[in-house]
Amino acid sequence: MPLNKSCARTIDILELLSQAQEPLTLNQICEELSLPKSSAFEILNTLIQREAVVYANEQLKSLKLSMKIFRIGTSVLAQTDLYGTAHPMLVRLGKAVGETVYLAVENHGRITYLDKVENQQPIRATCVIGSSNYMHVTGLGKALLAAYPESRVRRIIGHGPLKAFTPQSIASPERLMRELEGVRQRGYAIDDRESMESVHCIAAPIRDHTGGAVAAISLAALYSRMTEEYAASLCGPLLDTALEISRQLGFTGDRLY
Repeated sequence: MPLNKSCARTIDILELLSQAQEPLTLNQICEELSLPKSSAFEILNTLIQREAVVYANEQLKSLKLSMKIFRIGTSVLAQTDLYGTAHPMLVRLGKAVGETVYLAVENHGRITYLDKVENQQPIRATCVIGSSNYMHVTGLGKALLAAYPESRVRRIIGHGPLKAFTPQSIASPERLMRELEGVRQRGYAIDDRESMESVHCIAAPIRDHTGGAVAAISLAALYSRMTEEYAASLCGPLLDTALEISRQLGFTGDRLY
């Protein structure tokens, strides 16, 4: 069955606005999505009238998603078994260690953040619920990649150079494959300032009743605080929580790798 063009374009616009780092104008949306201005204008006008999109700046006519979209997304999270199962345990973990906790899943080769719990030591980061990030530069992404078959990893990362965000980012697919082997041996993944220069993360996968990795959780802290001893003290609570969530989802194994 052919797709409805207007509906498909509407979803493209909403996805673009959700991923943009700042509000976008009509011209920017048209340029980014290669849309006719007349079609984009009609769709955006409807979205504004239905309060799905609002003006961030009336003079510049720049647009952003509204709180209505946030409420819709939150209702989806509330209906997700993974989120409902994991959230109270993430809250408990965060309170126990005093650091920021994340829950994420893979979505078309990138991670999407489903939950975030801030505690005594919040970090200033761009990782907000619903946003996405590259897998190879995040502890969450590497925790998942290390749990996947090599063929799936290769499909996700490709064979060319990987995008680097900091001097610590892994840009070589072969170096990443070696890093993933280290994750399996170590039992958890590390993001050592690879996505943001000031942030260090440790992460572990969550497995379901099939044994497959369906999500990952991480603890994120400022690099200035993350000494080797401190990182080691966080690993036990992180792994215990990841395994507990996995068992709630039907996983029967004793180890996550």
